[in-house]
Amino acid sequence: MSAGLTLFTSATAAGTRSSVTNFKYGWAWRKAGGRWSFLNRIDLIFEDTTLIGQKELSRRLINNLNANRRISESSQLSLQYAFKYVRNTFDGSQFGGYTDLIGVDFRRGFSTRWDAGIHTSIYHSYESKVVDYGVGVDLGFNMLDNLWLTLGYNLSGFQDSDFASARYTAQGPFLRISIKADQQSLRNIAGQR
Repeated sequence: MSAGLTLFTSATAAGTRSSVTNFKYGWAWRKAGGRWSFLNRIDLIFEDTTLIGQKELSRRLINNLNANRRISESSQLSLQYAFKYVRNTFDGSQFGGYTDLIGVDFRRGFSTRWDAGIHTSIYHSYESKVVDYGVGVDLGFNMLDNLWLTLGYNLSGFQDSDFASARYTAQGPFLRISIKADQQSLRNIAGQR
């Protein structure tokens, strides 16, 4: 489990004031020797902004659930369900809505250093009745122990900054670096063998 709290406030000479509070809570579960692993993160974000006498309030609940199934030594299937509920107030008028994202990834390793994957996702904003789709491919390379470099391309995609940390969804090329951090690798970084 992990938790974090970030508070940020700012003010300008022109009279703009803003404050952002972000509470994060996450958990991971993987049974030793099991084929399934789960990771979930919840964010509660509160933003207050005052600009030239107008006040804007934003409240967001964002949840990202990821499940991974090891099919064999060389292949795995990942599933994601993420959602957010947003409530905004602009100068006295309230707006809100529910949005979710469903994603499926399949990866197959070809050697100890190379793997390839395909991924697809569906993005649905219920209040605005917007549905977007994403599909892409990628190629991964194990540069060092616990360090992967992935180069990919999304043939179609969409953008939502609240879901960007969970998966890359925008159309076009992308580069991702993944680092596996467990007790032993953190000890190695700290110089304790």
